[in-house]
Amino acid sequence: MKDTDSALKQALGRRQTGSLPSNFSFRMMEQIRHEAIRQQKRKERIGFISLLTVVVLLVGGVAGYLFYKMQFRITELTIPSLEYPQTSSPMVAFYCYIAVLGFILLGLDYWLRRKKHSL
Repeated sequence: MKDTDSALKQALGRRQTGSLPSNFSFRMMEQIRHEAIRQQKRKERIGFISLLTVVVLLVGGVAGYLFYKMQFRITELTIPSLEYPQTSSPMVAFYCYIAVLGFILLGLDYWLRRKKHSL
């Protein structure tokens, strides 16, 4: 135990006492600020690339559906007529009910986020 204490005392005695530069905190805060900006730009780039990827996949999916499933021909420039199955009235009412609930929930979410952000 005494060996450890004496080794610590020797190490502390050998350390150099010096002060930090006067603009140390300013430089450190600048580095932190630059790093935060860099990370934010990286997140924005990743978000933009993922959005672009999703858009390309959706457009490709629609084009694939038109060309392969519906026999869409560019030379004819017509889309075959779509046949809609007859839906019963209760199903249409149910889908309208779900759509209205979805819009109400979206509005409530928007309102709560604005209220939380303003606090």
